[in-house]
Amino acid sequence: MCLILTTYRAMFRSQRICTKGLLKVKNSDKHTRTHNLKVSTGMSTSYFPAVKGLYMLQLLAQEMDTYVHIYVSTEEGGPKTIQSARLQKIKIIQRQRRKGVTLRWRPSLVDPQSTTYCAVVHDQKTYGSLCAAQADKFGILPPVSRPVAASQTVISWQPSTQNHSTRTDDTFPIIGCVGRSTQYTTLNLKQGKNYYFQVFATDGQNNFTYPYGSASLIFDGRVKPIRLKNGISAYANLKKYDGKVVFRYKIPKNPGKQLKVIIIPCGSVVYVEVLKKGSVIVAKRNVLNYEKITIDSPTESSRYYIKVFAVERAELDKSAGIEVCWCFLI
Repeated sequence: MCLILTTYRAMFRSQRICTKGLLKVKNSDKHTRTHNLKVSTGMSTSYFPAVKGLYMLQLLAQEMDTYVHIYVSTEEGGPKTIQSARLQKIKIIQRQRRKGVTLRWRPSLVDPQSTTYCAVVHDQKTYGSLCAAQADKFGILPPVSRPVAASQTVISWQPSTQNHSTRTDDTFPIIGCVGRSTQYTTLNLKQGKNYYFQVFATDGQNNFTYPYGSASLIFDGRVKPIRLKNGISAYANLKKYDGKVVFRYKIPKNPGKQLKVIIIPCGSVVYVEVLKKGSVIVAKRNVLNYEKITIDSPTESSRYYIKVFAVERAELDKSAGIEVCWCFLI
């Protein structure tokens, strides 16, 4: 038998909740077995031999008021949802242009049609359960004064379903519930700051919520230039770089009289701009199919930067990427 206790955090964020439990099993021979349980904020899983008899669970909050979700399963190895979640990985895609990241994950292998997801973002810590993050965020307990089945519990302070966050404050945790969608985007992250990302899944068949995956990242919103070599074209996927990519080229010794830059968009119109030492030498222009830019009298050891932007999000969806080539005319 598998017994899962999920403890919610109470009003005070600086303290750690600890719930002490006592599980008594009385079998048909009237012999009683006692198991001591202890769980801090989050989820605790305990396994016991499944014997025939009456199970009595006693719980005591040792430090302050809290509440728990209890889930009992006789499945071998525990619930299949938890076993499946151990194999899941969260993919992080950085959105430098919008100073954010997109989280992506695979759908649950168990009850995929009835499983929904919530993402939690924090800059200092992780959570053992979704309800602990929700209570930490909103600082209240659901208005329930008696034990009820989880399927009858409605947590009214859960955020509205959406697959992105455009937060304008520094209130953590950020919680985004996305329904059956398997991605979530959060924006306005700070350069060089560490963030923790977690995904929790809820099985709609039994309203069981469990950790689905986690990842962490030091956010780097800078667009790193792609190095170019003379006479060799380079390709970049604009979608991967969130619609903005920068190419860099350093003029070698004995350069020719002219430098040719060939721009070939693959699928949609883009903006192109050329800079040298922070100064614009070729103003921003639209490039649809093919563009050749000529730079006269290039200086040895100078660095040139080509900035390529998607015109708008709709155009980015049509784009396969951008190809750039540098070459000298002697």
